[in-house]
Amino acid sequence: MTARTATLAGIWLAIAVLMVAVGLAAVRITGWVVAGSVVQPMPHREIRERLATEPAITPEPGDAVTGALRVFTSPGGRVLARCVGKDRAALTGWSPAIGYHGRLVEGGPAPEVVVVFRRASGVEVRAAVRCAGGFPRLIN
Repeated sequence: MTARTATLAGIWLAIAVLMVAVGLAAVRITGWVVAGSVVQPMPHREIRERLATEPAITPEPGDAVTGALRVFTSPGGRVLARCVGKDRAALTGWSPAIGYHGRLVEGGPAPEVVVVFRRASGVEVRAAVRCAGGFPRLIN
């Protein structure tokens, strides 16, 4: 291998490393722009604190689960609910979409269960579920 070939190979390698670094930075910046912020995992302490402030979702004695679990998708996130009796809904879970945070308003069993998803920009999406005849329906 000549000195010229070694120099060209070194330059090519340096350019390749630089392009990979630029590509990784572009992906990180694009993710930040799309999500509104860099998503960071929550520490265990914060998870326990948030769970302690959420109201418990417990059915009343005598309530029978009549409907199958349904997953509803809204622009703010997903809501999982089922019917308890013919006209009461129970929220079994919810998950905010990227860039949104969720807040439980009513978990049920109740005539209507509600989760509000909110972006940092202030945009709010309300996801409510009601049951009719034992079948859950997403209400906007």
